[in-house]
Amino acid sequence: MRFTDNFLFTFIIPILPEILGQRLQQPASRIQALTSIILSMNALVSIVLAPLTGYLADKLSSRNRCLVVAWVVNMLGTAVTASATTLPVLIVGRLIQTLAGSVIWIVGMAMLANAAGAKHLGQAFGVAVLLVSAGLLTGPAVSAALYKFVSYPVMWSSAFIVLLTGLALQLLVIEPQQDEENTASTTKIQSTTNDEEQEIHDANDPLLPGSTPGETDTRTYYSTAATTTTETRSPPATADRNKEANIYWLILRRKRVAAGLLGDTLLAIIIASFEATIPLHIRKVFGWDSFHAGMLFLLLQAPTLILVVPVGWLKDRFGMRYPVSLGFVLLAPSLVLLGMPGECGLKGESGSVVYLVTLIAIGVWRTLILGYGGVEVLNGANELAEEKPGIFGSNRGYSRTFSMSNITWKGGMFIGPLVSGALTETVGYFYMNSILGTSHYLSSSLSA
Repeated sequence: MRFTDNFLFTFIIPILPEILGQRLQQPASRIQALTSIILSMNALVSIVLAPLTGYLADKLSSRNRCLVVAWVVNMLGTAVTASATTLPVLIVGRLIQTLAGSVIWIVGMAMLANAAGAKHLGQAFGVAVLLVSAGLLTGPAVSAALYKFVSYPVMWSSAFIVLLTGLALQLLVIEPQQDEENTASTTKIQSTTNDEEQEIHDANDPLLPGSTPGETDTRTYYSTAATTTTETRSPPATADRNKEANIYWLILRRKRVAAGLLGDTLLAIIIASFEATIPLHIRKVFGWDSFHAGMLFLLLQAPTLILVVPVGWLKDRFGMRYPVSLGFVLLAPSLVLLGMPGECGLKGESGSVVYLVTLIAIGVWRTLILGYGGVEVLNGANELAEEKPGIFGSNRGYSRTFSMSNITWKGGMFIGPLVSGALTETVGYFYMNSILGTSHYLSSSLSA
């Protein structure tokens, strides 16, 4: 599920400039701006949908059925995108894909967190990131290779094969009984209440028949008092609703959660800037086409595919603080170095070697940071659930809390293409990377 969703998300990225220029006949001067706008537009829609998606998913009796519907909608959006011959149709298709993808991401990750439990979130997210990286790695590579060496229709046929595979796997999922702990707790409370009522009944039963009216009045008095005491133990419904309304604020007040979400936003800005600028930059500097762009995204994702499981174990063992801080510190100079080929005297073969090696290094550093916000926000939700039992209702609230991570991540994906595209056109590729690198170096102090 994680693989197929992200395969489709990145599928169009290396070939988007080609689609805009050749299939949609857009002028070359508008391609960078249109690429940035289309990628940012999808992120903006996800930001708007995330809170509603999380809220509704926590209220559903079956999350799996919701995901099945989302896969079908994703197929519809992919069909519209593939058949687009005008810019408005392409935008509509991408919006439908974004709607379905947002549901798949939030609800799917909530189901994963629910199954993993608090003690194994790091490892669970490691496996999730592994599948995400595999999808992000193969999506651009497959689309770029098929577009260059086969044909446009065959390229999109591969996307539909992946979609059908994802739908089939989703249909095979057996959703576990939700909230077994809550059910056991409820049973225990009901059992305790029944025992208390039985004790009250036994205490009020007459030991001898033919009780006097005075004794009857006394029994009625004690029974009423006991009932009143039992009722006052139940929390008022209004208080529960107020707690639920403040869930987001109560989680965001935790410094670890706020730092994690900020770190996620900054990393998303970098990843989105790559998606918006790399295909056009390598065409300009090295003369490479969409196939080379797909291979570069493969190099960027490959280190994560290899290292994500041991890094997840490391985070579970020693915490998020040191790996994430190290990742931000090393990412900053690497971004500056990435901007040098083509603009700072590094040209030709030497420039291409530096560019390739730097991309691989960035792939290693980003692995240390991935999952930061998601793990912290779910840890914050678990802590809040312990402090205020029942605040999330029957479904633990993982969909709502993970939607917070999705919002900040998509916020970065929205900002990244716009900022990187504007900076590249105004001050150049090198200074754009330098500005982003400086911001990441400063952010390392927040995670430390």
